[in-house]
Amino acid sequence: MRRENRAGEQGFTLIEVLVASAIIMASIGILMQLFASGLDRTRRAGQLAHLLSAERSIAHQLEMVNPAAQKRGKGVAEGIHYHWQADILAPFAPIYDPEGFSRRQLGLFSLRVKMQYGSNKQREFDMKLLGWKTAP
Repeated sequence: MRRENRAGEQGFTLIEVLVASAIIMASIGILMQLFASGLDRTRRAGQLAHLLSAERSIAHQLEMVNPAAQKRGKGVAEGIHYHWQADILAPFAPIYDPEGFSRRQLGLFSLRVKMQYGSNKQREFDMKLLGWKTAP
């Protein structure tokens, strides 16, 4: 049987419709992958922003600590648990006082902070801090 093309009859063949559908489906698949990738990156950026905010909060809390008197500690900032340890970097030196009344000495300390979040994930950072003691 031969199909005759009648004048004025328009349309697509089944093959043309299937090819067009396959192209559309492939395009949708690619767009879905890009969308999912964008969502994942947004989630990771939010987590990183939260960690950096917690680091700033922890650093601010530790600025109030005298590492010469307290060598280690722990706490919670923005829902993230942390612990820290202080090690002396430079020996204690007297504070210059032209009148000679100060008996305090300053030392430079390194504080290593370990943050724990999520399921056994850790993040570390270091900061420098002055510690003081009163000379005998």
